[in-house]
Amino acid sequence: MQRKCLLLCFLLIVPAAFAGTVTWADWNATGSNSVTGTLGGVGITYSGPYFFAQVNNAGIDYWNPQAPYLSATVSNAPDSQSVDIIAIGTGGQGETITFSSPVTNPILAVISVNGPGLYFSAPFNVLSDGCGYWGCGSLFMGAGNLLYSTGEGTGAILFPGTFTQITINEQGYENWRGFTVGLTTPEPASLVLLGSGLVGAFAYSRKRLGR
Repeated sequence: MQRKCLLLCFLLIVPAAFAGTVTWADWNATGSNSVTGTLGGVGITYSGPYFFAQVNNAGIDYWNPQAPYLSATVSNAPDSQSVDIIAIGTGGQGETITFSSPVTNPILAVISVNGPGLYFSAPFNVLSDGCGYWGCGSLFMGAGNLLYSTGEGTGAILFPGTFTQITINEQGYENWRGFTVGLTTPEPASLVLLGSGLVGAFAYSRKRLGR
């Protein structure tokens, strides 16, 4: 019983401190109602209307400042790797982000979500928000998986689970709001810490039980 308690307590406490390095999408081609790219070793496609897309790491760094995108889960903002961005806001319905193979816990960095919100096809968690390129605002999840904000909502959200597609339905027209997609994995140091902690907890429990 003591061993189970030690291991359970350790697992509950330690992972909360694991910030991961995010691989952000490398958007590299635009088409009529589509933007394509790669996300690590996975292909990624946005399908639907959009105002503009910055691809191949060229354009204005709308992801600066980085602070709104950082959290206990995300250790690097999009502009630390790429200024790629897709700008939506036309009021489109059925806009989709499709992955060529299943991905786990995808992250969206968003900027300037104000006015009409965005309905997503799956629940999400707000990881962080704050003051970005266009101003300040908090992000919230409402009924029906609605992402909305007070002010210029800027930050990062995470979709728990495994996905091959995420759909967006916009509440209405808004000049533009931008997004990109990322995937995160624990830092190597965090994995070492987890392994060491588990070994230590197991050894301590054996000692306490006289084994």
